Amino acid sequence: MKRVLIIGASGFTSKYLYNFINSPDKEIFFCDLVNAFDKKLLRRWYKTDFSDFKEAYRIISEINPDQIYNLAGSFSNDFETDYRNNVLLTKNIFDSILKLNINTRVLIIGSAAEYGVINIKDNPIKEDYKLNPASIYGLTKVFQTNLMTYYFNSKKINVVMVRTFN
Repeated sequence: MKRVLIIGASGFTSKYLYNFINSPDKEIFFCDLVNAFDKKLLRRWYKTDFSDFKEAYRIISEINPDQIYNLAGSFSNDFETDYRNNVLLTKNIFDSILKLNINTRVLIIGSAAEYGVINIKDNPIKEDYKLNPASIYGLTKVFQTNLMTYYFNSKKINVVMVRTFN
């Protein structure tokens, strides 16, 4: 049975992800700063802060997930808040996986904000379009992408990233 961990589980996307991936061959666990959105999930819900390495490590070691979906993040445009929730949290996931020496597949959610303001003549843009964030949020998502690239290339972390658009 595959073990899956959804971080940022109380957010908008997580409910849809859960419904999409839920199957008898998966045991799905949830983590967020807030309480469970569905009382039926309480048994597999961890209310904790992954920006704290000890907490991230404890939960990842306890669950030993095959897959992690990192849906956590913040859009406060306060540098410390967005850095903690978009970059440090991601680093703690990667460092926990390395310390545990497990081959967990991680999905990171990027953002269109990494591209900044796009000239209408450049639409539609491609993935290799120059990153030029115009907000603190976009900047921290670029940091997250660069961190992911570093861990993928240097540490061989099994990670994929998607950039979502409205």
